[in-house]
Amino acid sequence: MTAEDIKRIFENKLNEKIKNQKVIFIKNENEKPKNGSSKEIVEFLESLKDNTVMKKVVENTSNQAISLAREYKYL
Repeated sequence: MTAEDIKRIFENKLNEKIKNQKVIFIKNENEKPKNGSSKEIVEFLESLKDNTVMKKVVENTSNQAISLAREYKYL
């Protein structure tokens, strides 16, 4: 399996997730659902300042890529 194969699989999984997302419109900012996505954004922005957080993000992304590669291998 090449890096190009892993990239293609990763992009396909990402597109599936994006396709299945729902958009919620609300009037009151305090009523917005707490689904954790804002936490991920905050972690990403913090990672730009803190090298340890960046390493964590890179490690998580690498682990996801390895998982996708294993899934592809067994398909």
